[in-house]
Amino acid sequence: MKACYFMDNSTKNKFQVTKGSALLRLREILMDSDGLITLVKLNFFFLVTTLPFIPGFIFFTGGASVTALLHCTNILVKTGSVPDVRKTYFNIFKANFKKTFFAGVAVTLLNILFIGGLVFYLILASANFMYLPFASVSLLAVIAVWSVTIHLFPAFTEQKNESNSLKEMVMSAITAAMERMKQTMTAVAVSLFVIAGVILMLPNPLPLVLTVIFSVPALAAGFAHTDSEFISDII
Repeated sequence: MKACYFMDNSTKNKFQVTKGSALLRLREILMDSDGLITLVKLNFFFLVTTLPFIPGFIFFTGGASVTALLHCTNILVKTGSVPDVRKTYFNIFKANFKKTFFAGVAVTLLNILFIGGLVFYLILASANFMYLPFASVSLLAVIAVWSVTIHLFPAFTEQKNESNSLKEMVMSAITAAMERMKQTMTAVAVSLFVIAGVILMLPNPLPLVLTVIFSVPALAAGFAHTDSEFISDII
């Protein structure tokens, strides 16, 4: 029998997860003022630590930033709140900067390569349909990278992985993505929809870029990484 979860909002200035469906928890987080404020703060901290307006800066900080963001959203999924969001984010950022550096560089390069290829082939396909297969391959590559990312970077903060090498971490992330295929694909689909949708509508939804464009996908990733019941509640 599936457990049911609900948010207990009786605690002042914070909400707690007790028991309930994943969909209910997702809805409560998005509708609760504390949950939204947490997501806005996380999105801001992520933008600050990646500094997208400085070319190449993300190569140095990308791994630690993604790790801190996903760690915090995983806590939000599990407990319903992130204590001292700024302190938690930057503590994880600093603690994992060195050990996530190479993984961050690799993931950043792969994203630039495959997303760039996707955009390039989509532009060509608009004039010639023969390029659609190449665009499809690029999209599948993006999905594969994001699927592994969802499970790889949070694992750096988990005690059970402290002695694991980067290769072991990657293999474990691939295994987790395959074992939780439906959850992972749902999270990737949400991420693609939110990020691509907001970017395509710019400059009108600029406030969304500054508030939730990265934190909402990270929240979906948190459900995929921590909660096996997420997919059953939304399909």
